[in-house]
Amino acid sequence: MIKTATGFIKWWLGIVKFAAITLPPFGIYILVERINDERLIKHEMKHWEQYQQMGFFKFYLLYAWYSLRYGYTNNPMEIEARKAEC
Repeated sequence: MIKTATGFIKWWLGIVKFAAITLPPFGIYILVERINDERLIKHEMKHWEQYQQMGFFKFYLLYAWYSLRYGYTNNPMEIEARKAEC
């Protein structure tokens, strides 16, 4: 499930300045230099848990809706994932 980001995903993470991304059902992709970052892994694992609880369509639709309505930082799914980092 956790994979080192390569190719297009690595390039895209660099463009958006993210260290990782969760892309259900494909996996969690993390930049090689952050692959052992426990806080980051906990954050992304929370997104994976959200996906498992909500299912594919609800996860993506709700994430997109929250991002549009509240912005990335205030997206409730991101807030929940940041809380899981501790």
